[in-house]
Amino acid sequence: MPYRASGHDNSKIDRRGEGAGYSQRMTPDLREDTVAMLAAAGITVTEEGKARARAELAEVAARWTRERRAALREQVGLPPAAAA
Repeated sequence: MPYRASGHDNSKIDRRGEGAGYSQRMTPDLREDTVAMLAAAGITVTEEGKARARAELAEVAARWTRERRAALREQVGLPPAAAA
């Protein structure tokens, strides 16, 4: 059974790999569900807002370099990640 938190069904996410952007991993059903959930809360989803969110996500992803991930693994006591 897929993990469900707050009614979110993770089985609808298409996990194409680490390089795919969030919007590229979401299936059409999940996108529609998310827009409907936000609309029910009174939040309007616009193309401009989605573009801003994509840009912010890309900036955050760019900051997570291989070196930064390695340093964090070391800091929390995990072994080095396997070479990809």
